[in-house]
Amino acid sequence: MMEVTATETPSAPYDVWIASYGYTVGAAPALRSADPDGDGQSNLAEFAFGLDPTANSPNPITIARSNTTVTVSWLQRNDGSATYTNRSTTNLTTGFPAGNSTNFPGSLSANTNNLPRPEYSRYQFSTNVSAFLRHFYKVDAAEAP
Repeated sequence: MMEVTATETPSAPYDVWIASYGYTVGAAPALRSADPDGDGQSNLAEFAFGLDPTANSPNPITIARSNTTVTVSWLQRNDGSATYTNRSTTNLTTGFPAGNSTNFPGSLSANTNNLPRPEYSRYQFSTNVSAFLRHFYKVDAAEAP
């Protein structure tokens, strides 16, 4: 008699990441759209921005201001498993335009403090806001195909 058993070995970066938190790949709490910790961030967003899907997470994008300079920073995966688009607008009524903001390109930050795992890097962009009455920024992430 011969018996063969198989266990699912996570291979996609998302699957490896979610399994590292003790979730079963493909089961309800591990689904990309799930939010098991109830913090308003889907598992996929937590994966993309280096957050913990088992604990209430802060906003993944931080904004710091020093006089007239605003710096927007976020964590992003450095293994190509997610894509990021930073956007800006002066009017929320018309929304954010498609594609990356050419005015505020993100770049790798020199700040490597408190990175959650080796596959994450901190990115940022800075701008002088003295000429703006108001400006809005956001960073979108998607799982790479």
